[in-house]
Amino acid sequence: MTTTTVIMMIVILGFVWGGLAILASVAWRKEGAKRGGEG
Repeated sequence: MTTTTVIMMIVILGFVWGGLAILASVAWRKEGAKRGGEG
């Protein structure tokens, strides 16, 4: 594996995890609003 390949994998994984984190936070806020702002 070359250094470029490793960097690309890290960047892609970063985007994937970042997207999942954003989706999770949005869903969490919606659930919190339904329950009256607990979360």
